Amino acid sequence: MAAGKKSMAYALTFQLDAKTLKDTEVAKQRQRIVRRLEKELGAVLRG
Repeated sequence: MAAGKKSMAYALTFQLDAKTLKDTEVAKQRQRIVRRLEKELGAVLRG
């Protein structure tokens, strides 16, 4: 880990009462979250 950087981990649960979500729907929402974190916080996903 580079100096001045922090490592953080999150567990997210994606669900709807009305239906079962498809993998593509979950992936789309996950990508929206990642893009927002990148934009607002400069976050980078570990590979």
